Amino acid sequence: MVESHDLSREKIAVCFVGLYAYSLFNPDSDYLFGGSEIRSHLISKTLSQSPDYDITYVVHYYGQRRRETFGNITVYAHTGFTDVGFQGPQFIARLLQDIGDSGGVFRHTTRFPYRRIKNWDPTLLIKAAVVALFTMPMFVSRTLSDWWQRPRQLHIRDYVIPYRRVKTYSRIDADIYCVLGVANLSGEIAAYCKDADKRFVLFIGSDKNLNADYQPTSTERNHYGDLHHVCHYAIANADLIFTQHETQNRLLKDRFDKCGIVVRNPIDLTTRVHSPGDSVEGRFALWVGRADDFVKMPMILIRLAKACPDTPFLMVMNPHIRQVEEQVYREKPANVTIVRSVPYTEIERLFSQAFVLVNTSLFEGFPNTFLQAGKYGVPILSYQVDPDDFIQRYDCGIVAQSDFDKLVDGMRTIQENRLNGNDQYSRNIRKYVEENHDLEEQTGIIDRALRELIAENNPE
Repeated sequence: MVESHDLSREKIAVCFVGLYAYSLFNPDSDYLFGGSEIRSHLISKTLSQSPDYDITYVVHYYGQRRRETFGNITVYAHTGFTDVGFQGPQFIARLLQDIGDSGGVFRHTTRFPYRRIKNWDPTLLIKAAVVALFTMPMFVSRTLSDWWQRPRQLHIRDYVIPYRRVKTYSRIDADIYCVLGVANLSGEIAAYCKDADKRFVLFIGSDKNLNADYQPTSTERNHYGDLHHVCHYAIANADLIFTQHETQNRLLKDRFDKCGIVVRNPIDLTTRVHSPGDSVEGRFALWVGRADDFVKMPMILIRLAKACPDTPFLMVMNPHIRQVEEQVYREKPANVTIVRSVPYTEIERLFSQAFVLVNTSLFEGFPNTFLQAGKYGVPILSYQVDPDDFIQRYDCGIVAQSDFDKLVDGMRTIQENRLNGNDQYSRNIRKYVEENHDLEEQTGIIDRALRELIAENNPE
């Protein structure tokens, strides 16, 4: 449980960065999100209920208001990550960005008029004139001054971080910045925190976040385009690292000589949607993921559906790689129904109606879908993934060990068990999740660690 104390100092300002979490705050929007966003949303929302925290959250800019309040959380739109074009007043902002990113037009002097032109590029001078014409009465301020004179450039070796990427974090001015996953984004935030003397907290996502190839001298990129040396920088410069299970803790120590704190993925067990009866009839095998061919592997599910033609399958498949999505639709048998996305408020209803959750991923951290399945006593049939071997150790389902024939046999076993009234898997996974992944208990671990982190840097 999150503690509450009458602190002698001000609130602890914590900023979470989860670019694709906006729809979790605003259900009226329909932007895609994943398990990491669900995880950080739950944690930030729970921490915000403590009077000792001031919680902010940074999301992708889709055209929404730049600053909104949802409950106790202030949500900022990150204009450094946006697909929205600049129009009207925002056109001026784009001109300012161009001027700043080009090194600025003026330099300060000690004599009137206190500025001298340092860049005679005609294009930049025209842009500066347009900005001056429309903004001089309005923006004679420190903010405009920041644009005329380019601030210090942040970089990680040869990776240059645009100022517009860190401007949002600077405006928020939190004590602690938290990001889930190891990527270029987390490296950028680590660099900002190091430069601004802020604390950087990293939450490990999948086991691939701890790739041994993430080395400071590497010039390679991962599947998502993230630079190996930037990923290494994020891990090496984290003030605090939360892992999802003991296996990740060992990888973190063995590969990066860093110590982590295990925080199991949380789930809110206090709410529950209506679940249908216990009969297999009317239920389906559920698969949730995205259309890719290097992690989620939906085509394995299509093969399984073909091998089990009498079993109804429901795939919630978020678009990702167009060719993979097209192949899935092209080859799916009649017993497979596909929906492209489901609102977060509705996804639990699907779990309540499933008789098994099928996971075909090649690697994961600890999938949020496993927790949603456990909340409703839905056994797991996994092609390969078994975080900390919990599925096998606690008898929560069946792991095929990357053997497709075993995957097919596992599906038949789970179906037969339910037909025979054997709900052993169901009881076990529900018990496991209730005992190990309660939201309040896991967030309490984070709460105590954040307080200790602040205390270390602000001794009495």
